[in-house]
Amino acid sequence: MSSLPENKCRTRGPCFGDKRAARKKPIPATTKTETARRPPSPYTVHNLDTAIAHLETAMCADQTMEIFGPGYWRGRVLELQSTPGILDTQERRLRSLMERFAVTG
Repeated sequence: MSSLPENKCRTRGPCFGDKRAARKKPIPATTKTETARRPPSPYTVHNLDTAIAHLETAMCADQTMEIFGPGYWRGRVLELQSTPGILDTQERRLRSLMERFAVTG
């Protein structure tokens, strides 16, 4: 007969049959949108125009010799859209980039 309690394994911690070991974290009641799940944007409204111009150029070049694919570019546009204080003109340019995905698939 062993001197260990019934719910303890020979190593530290509860055995697999222990109810405490089977507990899981509760599933959150609310889900976040794709933009809300992303980390904060590394851009500001002051350097966002340069980043948008870079994406416009790079996405055009990527259409001729696809390197990254649409999923990568869509993620980049969403990252830029999460910039706080985005201006209307910047939002229109980013919306135009997102519309390219609707057209190209």
